[in-house]
Amino acid sequence: QRLDGLTNLEKDNGIILDVDKRPLKESDHAELWMGGSSPEESEAVCVRLGKESLKPPRVSCTTRIVPQQRFVGISKPDESRPNLIVILIDPLSRQQMQRSLPNTHALLNMLGFTEFEQYTAVGNNSGPNQAALYSGMPITGRDGIRTSSSHKAGRKWIWDRLNDEGYVTMKAEDGCIANSNMVQSIQPETHHGGQMHEMFCFDYDRPNCLGSQLAAEHLIQYTRQFIATYNRKDGEQSIYHRPWAAFLSFIDSHEDTLTLASYVDDLLVDFIQDVPIQNTLFLFTSDHGLHYGSTFQSTAAKIERANPLLHIRLPSFGKGDIFRAQSKLFVTPFDVHETILDVVLGSRLSESIGEDPHGISLMSSLPPNRLKCNTTLSIPSDFCHLFELKTDSCEFMTDAPSIFSYYSDIPRQNRPTWPDKCPTRRDHKFRAFQDDQSHCLCATNEREWFPCANITREEFREGVNFSVENFSMRSCRNHDLDRSLEFDIHVKENELVSANSSTRSKATAKEMSDVYGDTEVRSSFQAQPNIIFLEIDSVSLSFSERHFPRTWGLLNHHKILTPNGGRTETKCPTGWCAATFNKTSVVGQNSIVNQLAALSGCMDQPWDSEDMIHYSRDGKDTYCPKSGPFNYDEYNFDGDDDVSHFHWIFAVARKLGYVTFFGEEFCYEDSPYVVQGQSVFDLDVDLSLEKIFCHLARIELMFDGLLNSERLFGVEYDTKNIPDACFDGKSRGDIGLEFISQMWDAYSARPKFAFLNALAAHDYSLDAAHMPLGAEKYDKAVAGFLTKIMDSNEEKETFIFLRSDHGLQGGPFPIEYSTQIEHMHPWTAIITPSEHHTIDLAAFSSNQHRLITGFDIYHTLRYLMSPRIANNDERKDFGVLFNEGIPPWSFNIFRDSISTTRNCIDAKIPIDFCPCTSERIDLNPNFYVGHSEKKLTHPELEYDLNSTKFRAKRSFGVSKSTVHERPSIHYKDTSSTLDCKSNLSIEAYIDKTVLDLIGEISMSYKTLGK
Repeated sequence: QRLDGLTNLEKDNGIILDVDKRPLKESDHAELWMGGSSPEESEAVCVRLGKESLKPPRVSCTTRIVPQQRFVGISKPDESRPNLIVILIDPLSRQQMQRSLPNTHALLNMLGFTEFEQYTAVGNNSGPNQAALYSGMPITGRDGIRTSSSHKAGRKWIWDRLNDEGYVTMKAEDGCIANSNMVQSIQPETHHGGQMHEMFCFDYDRPNCLGSQLAAEHLIQYTRQFIATYNRKDGEQSIYHRPWAAFLSFIDSHEDTLTLASYVDDLLVDFIQDVPIQNTLFLFTSDHGLHYGSTFQSTAAKIERANPLLHIRLPSFGKGDIFRAQSKLFVTPFDVHETILDVVLGSRLSESIGEDPHGISLMSSLPPNRLKCNTTLSIPSDFCHLFELKTDSCEFMTDAPSIFSYYSDIPRQNRPTWPDKCPTRRDHKFRAFQDDQSHCLCATNEREWFPCANITREEFREGVNFSVENFSMRSCRNHDLDRSLEFDIHVKENELVSANSSTRSKATAKEMSDVYGDTEVRSSFQAQPNIIFLEIDSVSLSFSERHFPRTWGLLNHHKILTPNGGRTETKCPTGWCAATFNKTSVVGQNSIVNQLAALSGCMDQPWDSEDMIHYSRDGKDTYCPKSGPFNYDEYNFDGDDDVSHFHWIFAVARKLGYVTFFGEEFCYEDSPYVVQGQSVFDLDVDLSLEKIFCHLARIELMFDGLLNSERLFGVEYDTKNIPDACFDGKSRGDIGLEFISQMWDAYSARPKFAFLNALAAHDYSLDAAHMPLGAEKYDKAVAGFLTKIMDSNEEKETFIFLRSDHGLQGGPFPIEYSTQIEHMHPWTAIITPSEHHTIDLAAFSSNQHRLITGFDIYHTLRYLMSPRIANNDERKDFGVLFNEGIPPWSFNIFRDSISTTRNCIDAKIPIDFCPCTSERIDLNPNFYVGHSEKKLTHPELEYDLNSTKFRAKRSFGVSKSTVHERPSIHYKDTSSTLDCKSNLSIEAYIDKTVLDLIGEISMSYKTLGK
């Protein structure tokens, strides 16, 4: 039936094509490619449909083996010789295999492969390493394999030798390699595989697809066909049976995200179990680790480049005792070449060419010089130097290219922006008649929501006690789009707060004077500076440079001028000194750990090398340094004794007479996301934002009928039309800044300490174009606030700490490499009065380029706050009193010159978050921030009775973290496979289960709020 309706293409080429189970039509505009000159000679065939309605054009390819009966060389080979299969992943380091191919790694161990841990490359790229592996000879010349004089006529590759010995050979690569430094570019003379090269050049689709399959699937299927054609099974007789050798090369990992290699993990697990291994020498190897891209900026990546993987399984008759004993010694591709010849042919390179080989068969005992890299011949000295490299300074990992940088480079008028201003409550009198006034409620910081029907905003304010009530609210219904909310901030001096501040200051001054016997202690209390600590959550240094241009403009205007171009001294000509610190590091993953360091000098877990005191209360554990003259053993730290004034910066500030303020831009009542809720320290401050945001959360839930069913800390206020959280003309970010500004005016006679944690950049949007928009709007508010504070502070007695706790660590983007690197490098800047006696300007300036952490911020805060006593009659050099609890490993940024040799161990930075490249052994992409440097374990494989094979275990689910971490949702799948589709939509790359999971993530983050 089909023969009557063939198209011209089918008639001319003697083939039949089906399209979606129907006959091919002329209108399909099919394009045919065959690997041979005729269908009978073709081992690979592809068809492309050019129908206009199908975009991109659909492609289908198929392969087979055309058996060969006559071979060049020995006509009757020794069929007892073992088969050979070499699977080469180009490129892949030993360490990256455990990350990207964990199931394959587990299977190889299960099947008894021997792993050679010190297998080392002999060149920077594929050319020298593949030449060593496949020919046993080094490359000569600069242009690689194709022009190497050592590989010209007369020099045989390993498949040439095998051909001569009667083997049937195959060499193929799952990519279009037309001109490169890889072996495939020399067109190896094997019996099979040449047509595969042309097939992979026929078409290509991302990520590495040919038609509806991965290129790797095509290569594996072709190899299965090759083995099935020539492999001899017990009891079978065939004219095709003879020993075979297959050389497979997968280039899926040849890209710098280090993600696509994982797509072949399942394929390899399945394929390896199909290989008849009893009479087969099986090598699973790579030529080198990745040698370009963002990760290659680190020392760890350069080490991985030199440390490829090598797993070998001998045939069942192989004597493996000596072989396995050498798995810890330094081995090169030259040795592997000699081993193949030894096991497969029973000969060695030296026997065939009459020259000394560059390698030694692993079936022989390796000499003692293989215990060290620098005594192993053929390994470049540069590689050995990397293994032993010790540096005296901390070199930060270079930030990787970021998708956010792409969007920030687009002019603002050409990309999305948030509205410049929040809408205000308009025309109150008119709306008073329109709205149902019977549901109106009012609140202040002293009063919970109470009925206040039929009174105006002005009438309500007239009844406010401004000395104790610093804000007022009135709402008549849900405040979405600000339809009814009226909100005013009015911070006035509370005389009781000022009096208590003065009383605490005098009491501490007397206590210090009695201890130290110096009357100058009392006078030093009269010169305590004001301090503003503005923390913008989740902002890396690079993120700030992209999305806070106005604030950076202010910092650059007041930056410290160092000796240069004729300047002989460090100075700040504007009267303010702005320092930006380009080597600030996190000390942990989330806000709690980093805030604990900056606000208390403490940790959430002990540090083995330090003498720490363990505080425990209500299941919360905090570890603080023992320092200063205080006898800690006299206190009952598990009981009711108040020890917070030794560590907790708010308690220290209050004891020293400061008026204190703490601000979070959400209701942190019962929240697991705040440091005071997850440590032993209570928050006791004079002023705070808690009541503002808790009132707003309650009224939101109250009108929705959810007050008793939802958590207050999870309430969000943004809408589709107004993405900012707006309250009667004020954005969420404006509230804290306005509060502090009024506080500075109200308490002008008292020293003040204000801490505000801003959430503008704490955005977990799925859309990279919209995620930074809140931060960009907040930039304008911050720059305006800082300018106002600096302009109004004529005495210049205010110090401003502007910093972030960490880079972005939530939402979908931490799986992206640039986010993982930026997370370790938070933004830190400090603005100080230029002439203040506490500052050594030269030290302050040089420390901008030194490794600092939150512990150093804490030390510096304590130095600013603490009273001083003159030493040796030098009025410019003051010794700090009241210094219990200051970490001994920390530095005063204003006066101490931090060493250029300071490293992560010195600064108490966990290795998982250490930004110093020379101290890391793993700085490659992972699934989340802080997941590197973990000991990689083999995943558990399960046996599938249907396929009679081992396979990866799979599970989807929500992973709930400990209370010290923000909740995160992970895709818990031990492997990834990809189904290539012709239409490039998200469904082509992610199956429905994962799409559903993405929806769950989106809803969960919306519900969780912060």
